[in-house]
Amino acid sequence: MQSRYNGKSIVEYYSEESPEATEFRRLYSKIRHLNPDRNMKNFLITSATVGEGKSTVAAFLAITISKYRDTNTLLIDCDLRRPKIHRLFQIEQERGMAEVLLERLPLQSCIKESPLKNLKIMTSGVVENSPAELLNSLRIKDVFAEIKFYFDTIVVDCAP
Repeated sequence: MQSRYNGKSIVEYYSEESPEATEFRRLYSKIRHLNPDRNMKNFLITSATVGEGKSTVAAFLAITISKYRDTNTLLIDCDLRRPKIHRLFQIEQERGMAEVLLERLPLQSCIKESPLKNLKIMTSGVVENSPAELLNSLRIKDVFAEIKFYFDTIVVDCAP
């Protein structure tokens, strides 16, 4: 599982003083200030096509929120066709969203630790069937309701 960050996890690459971190803090602040009446807790990141950097944006946003806001944050890889979050964080892909949606494993057993105290990760898991069928299942609503019970903020990396 080689990361594009010179063999480092994206967390090791992230520096709070870097221009990227500053811009992600600024982005998060703008989102919150543009919507002051809404307590923004859920973020879905997608793109028009493959290769635009949405997984990296989702990862940096989740890292920023967990550090900057000191909130219990979950980053979920729902791009079941081309999952990337496990590579960015250099963790195993197995035991993730696919297994939870198929009811093979309970939610809590599929949430992985990260090097940051307030950031947890749910990888895509191993998809054997159609990703579209899994994500369109009635179960997904129940899964997200359970996730919202445990986490203050949720960042979801979705397919283009």
